[in-house]
Amino acid sequence: MDFKLNEDQSMIKDMVGRVAEEELLPLSEEIDNTSVVPDEIIGMLAELNLFGIFAPGDFGGAELDLLSYLLIMEEIGSASGTLAIIIAYHNSLGVLPLLKAGKTDILSSLCTGEKLSSFAHLEHDTDYNSAPKFTMAEAEGGSFVLNGEKRLVPTPPKTAYYIITALLDGKIALFLVDSDAPGITKSGVIKTIGGKGVDFRDIKLEAVKAELLAKGEEAEKLFGLITTHASLALASAGCGIMRRCLKDAVAYTQQRVQFGEAIENFPLVQNHLTEMARELETSRMLVLKAAAEEVKGPSAPVSLARWHTAVSATDCGLRAIQVHGGYGYSREYPLERYLRDIQTINPLAGSEETHRNIIFKRLRQGGSL
Repeated sequence: MDFKLNEDQSMIKDMVGRVAEEELLPLSEEIDNTSVVPDEIIGMLAELNLFGIFAPGDFGGAELDLLSYLLIMEEIGSASGTLAIIIAYHNSLGVLPLLKAGKTDILSSLCTGEKLSSFAHLEHDTDYNSAPKFTMAEAEGGSFVLNGEKRLVPTPPKTAYYIITALLDGKIALFLVDSDAPGITKSGVIKTIGGKGVDFRDIKLEAVKAELLAKGEEAEKLFGLITTHASLALASAGCGIMRRCLKDAVAYTQQRVQFGEAIENFPLVQNHLTEMARELETSRMLVLKAAAEEVKGPSAPVSLARWHTAVSATDCGLRAIQVHGGYGYSREYPLERYLRDIQTINPLAGSEETHRNIIFKRLRQGGSL
C-alpha cells in the first residue's frame, strides 16, 4: 500500500505544520490556562482555510481529500488538542453533513470561520457510535420540533449551528438547529481535564424548531459517515500529540545530565523513546490504512486505528512524563497538558468497548483487518 504524498499534500502538511509549530504551539499554554481560544487563533485557522476543508471553492472551501485532512489534523494536534477538537467537530460533524444533505446556503459563513458548527449527539448511556435514545423529533406544521437533552456538546465562541441527532418515528434523523434558537438552554461550561477552550456544555431542547437534513436509512448512512470521519480525524490528532510527546522527550534526554552523561545513553530511557516511536508509527500507519479504504461508515480498520491510537497515545504521554523524571509531574513542562488532552480526545469517537466489538464482529465473520 503506497502512502507516498503527492506535491499538494506535502505542501499542505508543511504549511500547516509550520504555522502549528511557530504560531499555535506558543499560544497553547495560554489556551489551557485561560480556557479561552482567542479570536486571533480562529483568524489564523481561517486564513489556512481549515474551516472548509471538504467544501467546494464556490463557498470558500479548500476542496481537500481525506488524506490531506488527516495530515492537517496531525499537525494541529501536535500544537493543541483543543484546536484539534474544534476543527474535527466543525469539519467532520458540521460542514460535512451539511454538504452531503445539500444544505449549502450557510456554508460560506462556516468556511470563512465567521461562524462555527458543532455536533450534539451524546445522551445519558450512549456513546458516539450509538443511536440517540431520548431526544425526540416531531413534525409540526411544515417543520419539526425537538425535545430532549444532549451532553458534552462542544460550544466554542462563534458556534452558530448544531447538527443534532434525534429519533423521528422511531428511527435516527439528523437536524440543523440555530445554537440560539428559542427553547435551547445551555449549561455552564463543564470543567474537563483537557481540551480547555472547547467549552463543553449540556444543552436542553424544549420544542426547538429544527430543519431536517436526513432521516431513516439516509440518516443512518450519513451518521455513520460523519462519525467515521471524526474518528479518523481525532486519531490523527492523537498521533500529533504522540509526536509532540516524543519530540519533547528526545530533546530532554539530550539535555539532562546524570552521573556525568546525558540520560539518552541510559538503556531504560532509550527503551521508553523507542517504544514511543513504535507506537506513533504503528498508529499513523493504521490511520492511513483505514483512510485508504472507501470510507462509508464504521469498519474494523477504522476501529482498530482509533482504538490503537487511543491506547498508544496514553502510553506515550505516560512514558514522556517518566523520561522527565520528577519534572514530568510539574507544570514547568507541558507534558501533563499533553496527557490531559489525550484523555479528553480519546472518548470523543466511541468507547473502547464499541471499537472492540466492531473488530470482533469482523473476526467472527472470517474477515481480515
